[in-house]
Amino acid sequence: MYFKSFIFFVLTFFITLCLFAQNQYVNRYDPYDIYVDSVPVKSLFPKGLKTVIMEQTFLENETNFVRNFDEENRLYEFHSEPEGHGDHFSYTRSFDDEGGVTGTYTMYASNGNVDFKITHEENKKGEPLKQVKEDGKGKLIEEIVWEYNEDGLLIHTNHVESDKRKLVNEWFYEYDESGEMTKTSLKDSKGKTEFEWIYKTNEEQNTMQAGKGQIFINTLTETEDEFYLVNDQRFDEKGGELHHIWRYYAVDTTIEAYLVYNETNKLVYKAEYDHSINKPLQIKTFEDGKVENKGVYKYEEGLMTNYSEYDSKNELIEHHLYIYNDEGFMTRARIYDDRNKNERTIVIKYRFEDQ
Repeated sequence: MYFKSFIFFVLTFFITLCLFAQNQYVNRYDPYDIYVDSVPVKSLFPKGLKTVIMEQTFLENETNFVRNFDEENRLYEFHSEPEGHGDHFSYTRSFDDEGGVTGTYTMYASNGNVDFKITHEENKKGEPLKQVKEDGKGKLIEEIVWEYNEDGLLIHTNHVESDKRKLVNEWFYEYDESGEMTKTSLKDSKGKTEFEWIYKTNEEQNTMQAGKGQIFINTLTETEDEFYLVNDQRFDEKGGELHHIWRYYAVDTTIEAYLVYNETNKLVYKAEYDHSINKPLQIKTFEDGKVENKGVYKYEEGLMTNYSEYDSKNELIEHHLYIYNDEGFMTRARIYDDRNKNERTIVIKYRFEDQ
């Protein structure tokens, strides 16, 4: 029963934030995650770490990505150092006494001028409070503000743009006495309700009804072979739309598979997991019932060591090789093209306080 409650909490949270009320976070820029694509470097580093340097060579061009940490092992500065005078960025973070974070991401053109700047504020829970994007001359491009009630629940999102602070839209969120979300509303710049979602939850099923006849239903069932199936379906006046199925091991709640079907009930996405480490082994996308793209993952002691991507003809697109030190932190990554040519090499160096 505890697992069922947990799964519904996760699914309700996921669907509420990502599917129905997605606009509350969709425009939030998260510079902390700006990194080198396709390299799963750990974001948690050992204590005493002072600097992490990623030396990337891509098509003979070299770029360093440098992360600096404070005495509490928190990232406070992150920047790129391209060879020559290419485009580059810097990111700084400051921390208040209550655990809140203010981060500023600045993108520079090759001539050194500021292209744009994004400043975001978070509370101690990591939830966004405010995000401001400005152009190189300091003029406002957009601003988003998130408001919470005394219980810490999001109740309002306000989105404006340009120096004239023109209202784009507003989101409103309502809850019951237990803190479960019951309603989400999206209003346009004139205050007119564009969409509205109503949520109903019980022990076995979540039902979310949106405007214009859309209905979203989540059901949780326990199979005879001791698996849990979580089925997320969407319906409109014409019938079914995309739906998602999660398959969990009941013993340890780790995921075994994740599948997505389209409105004609054809499989369009399938991910198979190694439940011992709760990480994917294969991810396939389908078109007209045939595999369009496939990713294959290999691990050693829970760390990804190889990743290969294949096209619809099962021909190699690219291959990634990852190497780690004895502590389990990546020290080198190599990315090869379809002809097994080393396209990109990344060397990762860790510097500690006593070095």
